[in-house]
Amino acid sequence: MRWKMPSIKTAHLKNFKELLEDKMMRKPTDDIANWRLQQENISKPFPYVFPQMPSIQRRTFKVIGYYICEINDTPGWLQGISRQILSVSGCIGEQHPRWECFMGGWLKGEAQEYQEKLRLDGEQYREFSETANCLFDAQRLDVDCRFLELSDARDFYEKFCQALPCCVVSISTTMEYYKILLDELKGSNSYALMNGENDNSPCLGNDILGWDIGGFHSFLCNSLQKELPDVRFNAVGLLGNAFSEVEGFTRQIQGKGEPVEWIPCRIGMHGQNAEFDRLTGGGKWEKQGQREKQDSPHGQSVS
Repeated sequence: MRWKMPSIKTAHLKNFKELLEDKMMRKPTDDIANWRLQQENISKPFPYVFPQMPSIQRRTFKVIGYYICEINDTPGWLQGISRQILSVSGCIGEQHPRWECFMGGWLKGEAQEYQEKLRLDGEQYREFSETANCLFDAQRLDVDCRFLELSDARDFYEKFCQALPCCVVSISTTMEYYKILLDELKGSNSYALMNGENDNSPCLGNDILGWDIGGFHSFLCNSLQKELPDVRFNAVGLLGNAFSEVEGFTRQIQGKGEPVEWIPCRIGMHGQNAEFDRLTGGGKWEKQGQREKQDSPHGQSVS
């Protein structure tokens, strides 16, 4: 179709010049190429998007800290959730090093039993205790056995915790809840320090946690899962629901159980030893990016 010059009566001179310059710069094939691109876009399945459209947004999770967590048999009062359980809450799970290592308070015989459990000789256990104390004094290890830096957690884990079924995990949440937790920490026995980096680790599951003076409670501490008929648990006792669903669960139990501010949290995997793999059938924890290609149970997409 031949291009027609617009009438001076219906367009100002300035607009006419702009139209003319634009037409001179474009090639006749431009419109055809653009049309073909749009047709190709229509024929492609989701999640392909036309280049001019914004990409799908993702949730950003801020790291609160890192734990060396031991996998334990699920307590009798929590039977029906999973055969084994992993938790950053000292009420349910076990974290290393134990807080008595750097704060004192061992009962008679407990330190010796702990050393035997770790399978460390006298010299190794002294180094274990000294390292824990140095990290605590440097404010790189907090009262709840939480490491501020991943490198410290990994080094400690690889050096001292190979005899136990352990893994290094991160705990993170979105900025909204991160700010709430920071205020909670400032009014407690904690150093009130959090890592703040983005958590891009493989996701092990989700949890609902609340800070109380010197550590986290899990919503399981008060069996609040009984209030939530739609919760699903994975093989290590963490929530398998999407993070957006866990946010909804958090609102439902707010004000119930422990006198804490419940917040939804993401638990990330940063390495496990052979004993952990033996007990849990290791190697099945997929990376976050691989899960997002499916209908991820961990809800990384904005919903």
